[in-house]
Amino acid sequence: MFNLTTAKVEKDVSLSLHGSHRTPYGRMLNTRGPMLRVVCAGETNRAVFPEQDTYYVHQNLITARSEFFKRATNGQWQESNERTVYLSGDKPSIFELYLNLVYTGNLATEDYSENNVPVHEYAALAKVYVLAEKLQDTKAKDFVLEAILLTFRATVYFILQRPPIEAIRIIYEGTPDTSLARKLMVDLYTEHGEQDWLEGESDIPHEFLYDITMRLFLQRTHQTIKSTSVCPLSRYHEVKSEE
Repeated sequence: MFNLTTAKVEKDVSLSLHGSHRTPYGRMLNTRGPMLRVVCAGETNRAVFPEQDTYYVHQNLITARSEFFKRATNGQWQESNERTVYLSGDKPSIFELYLNLVYTGNLATEDYSENNVPVHEYAALAKVYVLAEKLQDTKAKDFVLEAILLTFRATVYFILQRPPIEAIRIIYEGTPDTSLARKLMVDLYTEHGEQDWLEGESDIPHEFLYDITMRLFLQRTHQTIKSTSVCPLSRYHEVKSEE
């Protein structure tokens, strides 16, 4: 595991996201006040497995970051009286990554080097992003997108390792049309994509293919637009005439 505050980009060059490890007093974590009980039920029904995975977090800290938790504890939800919030359908391992980010400002990821490109790293990052989307934590979403960019830039020096379709599907299934995570996926594929990136892939989100198509329409060059206007009429013949 390594700290994304300093991500390895080249063998001798590091890219720092935050620079100094010192924090002004005004930015200290607010750990005062009551604790909030959070139960991650995964894909199961909380009535069947009421105690699946339980976490205790500082209420003031989590509500300052997450509009979802703020609303859950404002007195209008049942969770407010119980001081317990249930997250149905969210894997505990992903919530732990999110909590680590909230408390430390760091995103725990796989350690990788020149011979160990994190192919599956993107799926985990996509899941953390979708959870942050659900919890309405803008700061966490921004951090995850930075992490995805750093992961891509780190691998590009060794072997171009694009976000797999699995990660793209996770993002498209868990975000709205206006999501910047969707835009990032489209940008990576249209700016760096190669012919074999989609070959053999199945279950590609239709919205993703549509977004790629629209992006390519927008960025094609003037020369490309004119090519069909001046090309020989026989260009698209199945039977080519002898010249």
